[in-house]
Amino acid sequence: MQLKENVKYISAGVILLILAFLQCYRTVHDLHWAFEPDFDRDIGYIRSTLDGHFGSDPNIAGEYMWYNPLLYLSETAIVYVTGLPVNIVVARAGAFLNLLGPVFFFFMMIRLFDYKVALAGLLSFLFLASGNLPAGAVPLIHPGRSLIHTYSFYFI
Repeated sequence: MQLKENVKYISAGVILLILAFLQCYRTVHDLHWAFEPDFDRDIGYIRSTLDGHFGSDPNIAGEYMWYNPLLYLSETAIVYVTGLPVNIVVARAGAFLNLLGPVFFFFMMIRLFDYKVALAGLLSFLFLASGNLPAGAVPLIHPGRSLIHTYSFYFI
């Protein structure tokens, strides 16, 4: 299909992403502290990395990092570049960082299938796949990592 014919599918996908982002932003825009102990670990990793101790576990003396570093290194970069307090970045960055998953999922579905299938897949990924399960029980987007609760809870 021509790109001109697929503009409506791309536009619909962008609208779905905007709806999901707006709800997530409403959830985290005024938070100062995160609500789970996992975030305290991330704050420790970020502070340790900013202090020049990358790879060491700030929670257990003499131990090495055991957690996947991509998330907290992204948050460390945000703290370093913006100068925002660590607790603010940890509590609010998920609304922005976790949006990358659905965006890349949409592009992957376009590449593997077509625009119609990609739009249906994105709709399911964002709003339908978790059903009525608690947000922590679904593998899509977990509030403990980003404060982006499963999107469908906000629209039911």
